[in-house]
Amino acid sequence: MYGNTIWDDIKWQYKFGSDVIKLILVNVGVFVVVQMLFLFSFLTQNSNFGDSIFSAFFVACKSACIAV
Repeated sequence: MYGNTIWDDIKWQYKFGSDVIKLILVNVGVFVVVQMLFLFSFLTQNSNFGDSIFSAFFVACKSACIAV
């Protein structure tokens, strides 16, 4: 579309796309990272890993919301 590869298209969309497109790309990126962390947790048989990730995430979100 705008480049030779899908990665070039994603970068172009993030750079020149609307705010909705940027929000979607960030959400997809966060989803992929979280799923990779859960996969790592599953493969290492660390059952509390996901709980600790989410609790740290919610504490960070809560403090960010309070700051605003």
